[in-house]
Amino acid sequence: MPIPDSQEATPMRRTMPRTRLLVIALSLAALAAVCACNDDGPSGPGAQDEPFVVTYTFTSGPKPDGDGITWPPSPPGLIDDTPSNTSYSTDESVVFLNDIGNPVYFNDTTLLPDDASVGNGIVDDCLWGNPRPINFPIVETFRVDLPTQVDSIAFDFAWALGGATVTDSLELALSPSLGGGEAQGLIVRLPDTWDAGAPYQNSLGRSGHVELSLEILANQYDVHLTGIRSIFVFLSPVSDEGTNGAFAIDNLTLAKF
Repeated sequence: MPIPDSQEATPMRRTMPRTRLLVIALSLAALAAVCACNDDGPSGPGAQDEPFVVTYTFTSGPKPDGDGITWPPSPPGLIDDTPSNTSYSTDESVVFLNDIGNPVYFNDTTLLPDDASVGNGIVDDCLWGNPRPINFPIVETFRVDLPTQVDSIAFDFAWALGGATVTDSLELALSPSLGGGEAQGLIVRLPDTWDAGAPYQNSLGRSGHVELSLEILANQYDVHLTGIRSIFVFLSPVSDEGTNGAFAIDNLTLAKF
């Protein structure tokens, strides 16, 4: 699975300040502490060896037009950041966990441009939210836990910040186990820019198609994992108080062959 030339492979530990690394490490530890599931794999003989491939466009309804499931409705907003409603599990036991300081939605009401002509990878229904600051040391994070280790992940990602050009550096952490154990961080570059529109004072948004296999992680990012079981997306660049920031994810594919 080739990596685009414009998507720079930059290990996080080589580019980020020590204080930022500490905050992320503390955030992972805090997220692990609240995870209800802490096993290293699904139950049942041979579960880790079974193929697993799933793609989500975040569209409710039967396939092929939808994902074959019903995503949580909005309003009131999908997984609101409250103790009783912080996660959602699909029929395939893929769990989406919200720690962005605000609700997360699965629909087409994001104010980010979501027309195919924009070219930011976000088309109609998507996973999106407006992160808000959370008390230190938690970094505003969206997380996906998988029922088994996978060999590759791919998704389209876009974000924008009102009145300013958002960074082209998307921070991720990937773990071979649930809850963030042995997680390794990396930075993915978002090469594409576009007009975010009036809701964001016509600032430049950033986007990119992210494809990460175990081979790409090892060769391009110096990140060595036996598999990917938890995915952390750090969203603090669009969570500043007093600004209008948003992110969106579309076309999430998780694969183990």
